Amino acid sequence: MKICYACENKSFKLDKITEEAIIDKNVVGWKVKRGEYTSAPNDVVPFLIGIRQKTPKKYDTNAEISLGAKYANRWIFYWAANQASSYIIKPAPDAYGADYTNTGITKSDDSGRIIFKLECPQPYSVNGKTYYPHIHFMVSNKKNQHWELKVRTINIVCNFNRQKVKTAIKNGSYLIINALPKEYFDKQHIPHSVNLFYKDAKYMSDGKIDRYVKSQKSQVIISTFF
Repeated sequence: MKICYACENKSFKLDKITEEAIIDKNVVGWKVKRGEYTSAPNDVVPFLIGIRQKTPKKYDTNAEISLGAKYANRWIFYWAANQASSYIIKPAPDAYGADYTNTGITKSDDSGRIIFKLECPQPYSVNGKTYYPHIHFMVSNKKNQHWELKVRTINIVCNFNRQKVKTAIKNGSYLIINALPKEYFDKQHIPHSVNLFYKDAKYMSDGKIDRYVKSQKSQVIISTFF
């Protein structure tokens, strides 16, 4: 499985950065339908003259990577899908939104370390396939005179603190898997959650876990409507 629909690398690996050209004759169909013909949000990249750091207004996640000393002190332009408002997987255009508000500008440090500050992006679907949350980003050249004509992509696993879990429960924006034994799950049920005891999950294949969660998810969705 690929990190994203447009990513050339066909194998998904955690913390693996993929690269693709920003201008590609095979631009994804949903972007073309919106009148976009590059990988950049709305075909626009920031001017490097007078550039300043920028973060999304409601960012709640820090993600850190390193490109190495070769990429020290360079400007970084990044974007991702918006934060989830429902645990129902949305198609890519709806996940990103028309305005691409989950975007930012930062700069790598002396060692090439980058810290992305953004809203935890949601997964999305394209042609029936779901893609994990990820971040796209561009890097300026060594002298910070222009952007490199490539887009890099890396997946992200967001950390959830107590408040973020409480908000997710209240809004129903995530499907929560309760890993406690069933007897505890029945006594202390968490709204919008399904039960999968972590010891049982150890002996289940990925496919079996996927089918189980999907079967339980349908019951959760029905319960939220009635």
